[in-house]
Amino acid sequence: MSQLQYKDCITIETLLKIGRKSNAIADYVWVHKSTISREIKNYSINWNYIWAIAYTKRCLIRTLENKNRIRIKKWSKLEEFILNKIKEYRSPEQIVWVWKKDTWEQLSKDTIYRFIYQYHPNLIKKYFRRRWKKYTKHRQKRGMIEDLRSIDLREESTNNRENIWDREWDSIEDGTHKTRIITQVDRKSWYLLTGLSPNKRWTEISKLIYDMFENIPKNKQKTMTLDQWMEFKDHKVIECTTGMKVYFCHRASPREKWTNENTNWLLRQFIPKWTKISTISPKMLEKYTKMINNRPRRRLWYRTPYEVFHKKVAFWTRM
Repeated sequence: MSQLQYKDCITIETLLKIGRKSNAIADYVWVHKSTISREIKNYSINWNYIWAIAYTKRCLIRTLENKNRIRIKKWSKLEEFILNKIKEYRSPEQIVWVWKKDTWEQLSKDTIYRFIYQYHPNLIKKYFRRRWKKYTKHRQKRGMIEDLRSIDLREESTNNRENIWDREWDSIEDGTHKTRIITQVDRKSWYLLTGLSPNKRWTEISKLIYDMFENIPKNKQKTMTLDQWMEFKDHKVIECTTGMKVYFCHRASPREKWTNENTNWLLRQFIPKWTKISTISPKMLEKYTKMINNRPRRRLWYRTPYEVFHKKVAFWTRM
């Protein structure tokens, strides 16, 4: 079976809930349909597929298999060689090259790391430079979102604010960095939608996005522009559930979605930076949002975002 990642498991669960079959899911995840069928059969509980349980089971099975396949055996010559070199403050990469030079046998530094963490963890803090910071093979990829669609690919109609439901997303947080207010602003009408997230985990953010768009027709869901937060690493599932194209700004470039930044500044009038967001109720947030949406804007020729968004008045694009 192809090794499915956690985001693939989430996609499978999401598509199953909306009634998609194995063939359609396989086309979206980009694997063979038999892989999806076996995944659902092997990891479902009472014919109910839950991604967290499925992914945890697969990781456990893989861990047990790796323990059985580990090349370095206890009380072997290779183990003695590795331990002696580590006590000389050699890194696993240096040990690998010395071993290859002396014996012409292949050995991987990842194998040494796994062996030490499993059987000799007491040596880590004493002889390793990174101490208890666990080694990862692709450390440079941490904190980066995969397969993102750049804002440079956004259509001209979206850049020119020609359509309703081209939206920009951001968040407001307090000093605790826990509870967040998620804000989304329509680029043409400046109509604001808000929601409270109890934390900044990507699962909570994705659930909130899904809830906010659940009752909105698909033909009104066009594009979404986000910052490169790890909360949005599940953007493929967001695209699938909402039907919107997701674009990402460049790193450290909030000016590329200044519509939302400006609206957040207006919301800060009611929720200053020192305010604990956990004390704000959904009713209070809804009240502030309505006040902003019913405030006339000069850039809208003194019409309100509510009027423009719901087409209560005639509106033309300001040149």
